[in-house]
Amino acid sequence: MDGISDDDMEVGIPSGDEDEDEGTPTLTLEILRGWQKAILEHRSLRALRKLLVAFRAASYTNDEEANVAWIINNSTGECDPELNVTESYEPIVFDKVVTTALKYTPLVLDHHIPYRKLQNGRYKPPLQSPKQQTLTRLVSTFFMSILRLLSQITDPQLLVTCLVESANLVPYIVGNRRVVKAYLKTCLGLWSSPNIDTKDEMETEDQDDSGSDKVRISAFLCIRKVALGSDESLLEMVLKVSTLFEFSSGPLKDCLAYL
Repeated sequence: MDGISDDDMEVGIPSGDEDEDEGTPTLTLEILRGWQKAILEHRSLRALRKLLVAFRAASYTNDEEANVAWIINNSTGECDPELNVTESYEPIVFDKVVTTALKYTPLVLDHHIPYRKLQNGRYKPPLQSPKQQTLTRLVSTFFMSILRLLSQITDPQLLVTCLVESANLVPYIVGNRRVVKAYLKTCLGLWSSPNIDTKDEMETEDQDDSGSDKVRISAFLCIRKVALGSDESLLEMVLKVSTLFEFSSGPLKDCLAYL
């Protein structure tokens, strides 16, 4: 979907110190914790780059032919009945990579290229600079990976997490209208979807409805975040894209009219 390689993500960002071993390495929780520490203590751009490259790999977990920098297993362990030992594939790594990238990226960006917060939730993108241009490109690539992931996952809780955290990154990508348009289409699709979550049959209908409602509310708040940009053309884009989903005379347009 994004058409951008891991090599593209490294342009303009300090190179890492990965080993040059043959084969694709498997990401472990230990490696991920090292990146988390570097980001929390130093707002490290190098650690951020590595984290986002790993996030891209996570978004391609179901594509065996994708060229990615890390192997990120998202399966359960397998038990050897003879040894009575479970071979761990660390399925938790997938969730940790996703949530860490979504929650930690705004911390680094706010430190290096903060955007301007205005009244009533409005905002202006960061001031232009060489660093801003480089990081904005990195975030735009990150967003395309987010969109790919949103198109694949069905778990309501993970969908809500991706939507809520991605909204915090919107001020950094509003200058890339291609990415913004793709983001809006994805959010509008989730907002209008009648069947968002796929839960076990044992769960009640009320629980299903609750999960669907949370996803729809989160998707709407993402759309609203785009519309709150200081550039009025962003609101116009929201309204224009919404017509593709036949919302031009529906509740979405009515809600956005109050912005």
